[in-house]
Amino acid sequence: MKLKFEIKTDELPAFGGYLSGSAIKGIAEIKIDTNNTVLACADNDIDFYELMAENTVHEMLHAFQDLYKKAFSEEEVENAIEQAKEYLKDNR
Repeated sequence: MKLKFEIKTDELPAFGGYLSGSAIKGIAEIKIDTNNTVLACADNDIDFYELMAENTVHEMLHAFQDLYKKAFSEEEVENAIEQAKEYLKDNR
């Protein structure tokens, strides 16, 4: 599977998105909205690079759900991200 990654500015209703069905076709299309990310960081004192990385991984996990024909699950993705954060915190 290839990854097509696009940076958008103020074009998405969220931090990012995965184009459903694209991973199955061989190119997972992920879009990340930098304006929404910058605003969230400024409003909540969050590190920009950390949020960008988390958003990107979040959408990549949705691509894997699609590729392996798993049900779309925000909860599963958020749990995986939390597990990764815990691992990284303990192993830096």
